[in-house]
Amino acid sequence: KWRACWDSVRYCSERCRRARSRLRAQGIGR
Repeated sequence: KWRACWDSVRYCSERCRRARSRLRAQGIGR
């Protein structure tokens, strides 16, 4: 299942970064 993430690690990273930005805006990000 991780293989899919590795194959699209770039997309995964971009999505994670966007989700972190949203959490930071809410003030929940660490």
